[in-house]
Amino acid sequence: TISKNLPFRGKFFEMKKTIAQLQDLGVAGIVTGALTQERKLPLAVLKSFRSIVSKGKLYFHRAFDEVNAPAKALEDLITLGYDGVLTSGQESNALAGIDSLKQWKTQANGKLVILPGGGINADNCLQFKTLDFEWVHLSAKKAVDDLPKSLFSAPQYGRGKRNQTHHQNCPPWDQSVRIWHCLRLW
Repeated sequence: TISKNLPFRGKFFEMKKTIAQLQDLGVAGIVTGALTQERKLPLAVLKSFRSIVSKGKLYFHRAFDEVNAPAKALEDLITLGYDGVLTSGQESNALAGIDSLKQWKTQANGKLVILPGGGINADNCLQFKTLDFEWVHLSAKKAVDDLPKSLFSAPQYGRGKRNQTHHQNCPPWDQSVRIWHCLRLW
């Protein structure tokens, strides 16, 4: 059953439908996630997402940066069979959260991939390679000051403030569009 304390309760079935459609298209991986209002993992929901994704990889998104008890949440994602977690280490950017990222990488012990993300760019991505992270998550975006505020720029990720930038080529009605990349470092 779907708990009434999920902020996205009305979107749950739409999310499942979208995941199933992406599976039918043969995508290589899906990034999704959810939290309860108490900032815990809704295990039944995440298990249902995992049950849909039989082909390709399933990663938990940066909602992980808002979760209470991240070490327990990481163990729960491993138990559920998720393939990885995109995270900034619960900080405003991955460099600021590097200590947590290293700790979770050790904790995961190869059972899932920790994908550092947030503030990673061409100038700093190799720092993560020197720390034996195989993958990083980054986006191709550029700050644009004259666009109206997007609904998607409102959330604050981690304990710091999110860098609110928009992709240069986004149409004014959808500034949330960004080109996301996962880059293998070796």
